[in-house]
Amino acid sequence: MTTKQEILASGKQPGFIYPKVKVILAYAFVVPMIGFLLSFLGLLIIVLLNQQSMNNYGFALIVAFFIIAFVVAIIPALMMGVWIAKSQIYIKQKKDYIGLFLKGFLCCVVFLMLAILFLIINDLANGLPAHYISSRLYDNSIKQYPVMILFTMIGGISSMLCGKLFLPKFPY
Repeated sequence: MTTKQEILASGKQPGFIYPKVKVILAYAFVVPMIGFLLSFLGLLIIVLLNQQSMNNYGFALIVAFFIIAFVVAIIPALMMGVWIAKSQIYIKQKKDYIGLFLKGFLCCVVFLMLAILFLIINDLANGLPAHYISSRLYDNSIKQYPVMILFTMIGGISSMLCGKLFLPKFPY
C-alpha cells in the first residue's frame, strides 16, 4: 500500500490532504450495506436453489435481516475505517486491494473473537460453572466455524469494494 509520504515525495500530488472523515464514515455506513447485499444475495441464491417460495420469508424478514446485519457489521466496519484512515491508505496498484481484503478480514476476526469472549464472560457472570466453559466455547466457536469464515470473507470483500469506491487513487 502506498503511503501519503510516498505520494508526496513522488511530486504527483503536492499538498494533498487525506480525506480521513470521508473514509471513516464511508467504511462505517457503506460496508455494512455492502455486507448485507452480499449476504442477502447468498440467501436468495440458497432459497432459489432449494425451490422454496419467497412467500414463506416475507418482507419483514428482509427488513429484520438488514437491521441485524447493519447493527452487527457497524462495529468491525468502524474499526476498519479508523484503521485505514489512520494508516492513510491509497490505491496505487491492483494488488493494494489484497491488503484491503486482509484488513477487512482481520477486523472481522477480531470482532468475532471479542464476541466469543463477551459470551464467555456473560456465561460466567450468570453463574455457569467454569468447567462448562470449554463446551460452551466449542458450541460458540468451533461449531460455528463455517459461518464465521463466511462473515470474515464478506467483511474482506466489503472492504475491497468500499476501497474501490471511496479511497483516493494514485494515478497509474
